[in-house]
Amino acid sequence: AIYSYQLFPEAADKVENDTFTKVMVGHSATKTCRHQETFELLRPYVGKIQVYCPLSYPDNKTYIAAVEKRGREIFGNQFFPLKEFMPYDKYISFLGSIDIGIFNNNRQQGMGNITNLLYLGKKVYLSKDNNIRKVYCRPSYIIFDSEKIEETEFFRTLSKKEKERNRKQIELFLSDKEFVRSWGEIFYKKAQK
Repeated sequence: AIYSYQLFPEAADKVENDTFTKVMVGHSATKTCRHQETFELLRPYVGKIQVYCPLSYPDNKTYIAAVEKRGREIFGNQFFPLKEFMPYDKYISFLGSIDIGIFNNNRQQGMGNITNLLYLGKKVYLSKDNNIRKVYCRPSYIIFDSEKIEETEFFRTLSKKEKERNRKQIELFLSDKEFVRSWGEIFYKKAQK
């Protein structure tokens, strides 16, 4: 069942960077985000992208250091590890500045970030190993496979129609009607036992 989110429509109106494409890799400092594997998928785009990695939790200093070292080796000064928490409104503003989000996770993770990026009209790549695909990889959403980054038109932004389609689906997904339906199903089944 879903839980409520606060969405910020105004963050979608950020001006896109025309010098570099801003790419967000993962959402946390966990091995299951597969940062280094994702960096290799992005290697062909060095010099054209800026890579941002939220690494503010959990406090896994060894893993964070390894990700930061590899990120700097590949992307140089166009690699930006985010190691401090941001207030929620500032984080949403940051998401509004991102062009592409890549969630190459091998388990269910990153749903809040994925939801917000889709709502903000951003291009999102998900791994086939992430169970969240069951929610988002329906015909109603425009989502891309992280395993096929090199096979896609990576720099193509979503059309206005595609952005509106994803946004509408997020609004339906987070609607009061869906909230009541999903939780009602849980409590109804529990009450029947």
